[in-house]
Amino acid sequence: MTTIYDIAKIAGVSPASVSRALNGLNGVSKETRDRILQISKALDYYPDTIARGLSLKRSWLIGVSSVSEFNSPFFYNLLTHFSNEVSKETYDLLFFQSKDRKNRIQEIITKAERRKIDGLLLTNIGKGEPIHLLNECSIPIVVINADITGKNICCISTDHYGGAFQAMKYLIKLGHKKIGYIGEDLERIGTKSGIDRFRGYLESLKIFDLPHRKEWVQAGDYDLQTGYLSAKEIIKSSDWPSAIFCAFDTIAIGAMRAFQEEGLIIGKDISIIGFDDINIASEISPPLTTIRQDFARLGSIAGQQLIKLIVGDELTGNLIVPSQLIERESTCTYLN
Repeated sequence: MTTIYDIAKIAGVSPASVSRALNGLNGVSKETRDRILQISKALDYYPDTIARGLSLKRSWLIGVSSVSEFNSPFFYNLLTHFSNEVSKETYDLLFFQSKDRKNRIQEIITKAERRKIDGLLLTNIGKGEPIHLLNECSIPIVVINADITGKNICCISTDHYGGAFQAMKYLIKLGHKKIGYIGEDLERIGTKSGIDRFRGYLESLKIFDLPHRKEWVQAGDYDLQTGYLSAKEIIKSSDWPSAIFCAFDTIAIGAMRAFQEEGLIIGKDISIIGFDDINIASEISPPLTTIRQDFARLGSIAGQQLIKLIVGDELTGNLIVPSQLIERESTCTYLN
């Protein structure tokens, strides 16, 4: 049976260094840690999780919670890369789901403390949630798409405002002056992503001196139905916009169907641009022009930052990940 002494001998380090590397502790260089992990894998050596947890007072569990469904495109893409990152340190994930925004944070913290979770990943914190409870919690926490500061908290966000402004600037460059918007219900949901994307829309209208028509602005959830029903409402107006900026790709896909039912050709008779670049965005007809969230970078950084918090490293502050315009076939030059 392989032991840490065998690994130490091959790696040319002390057994203590092997132990620190396998347990994700400080005091070992990255090069040495990687070499030890590679040798450990080659020898098919895996530390006893229970014994390791007892010795280090860790559960080797990370809690994950989102108000959105766990199978939503955003959450799935993010979690794939987050899981890949924390699994390098042999962490397993424990999922907590709650659609009750009012009590979610308290429920999650209570469950996490009871299960002795080492860290938490939270997404979609919105209006009315008691974020002060996060600052009072001793568990290291990473929050996706939020603006919260605290000793054991790190927030990582896409540049939602910048991405929204880029989407609008792109439509304006194509010649569009009448631009509608479909996004989340800020009064009911009010996430950072929804707020910042709508702010980017409004401020671009102001900067470029374009009309703001209330009937061209619709809101709801993040789903296809919101896009479809909201587009139907816009269609009822006497004067249609020539382009629609949808704050989420799922909304954009629903809106496309509504306009197609009216006989319009997307990317010719009306332009639609989304935000997120979920997997299906490039597969629908026509392929969706959108603003890409870098899910791989968001998830990987979230995993790295949470591990740093768990081992006691000091972080410099919250992080912003740039977004990117992806041009496809759902938008066109306005010729009228």
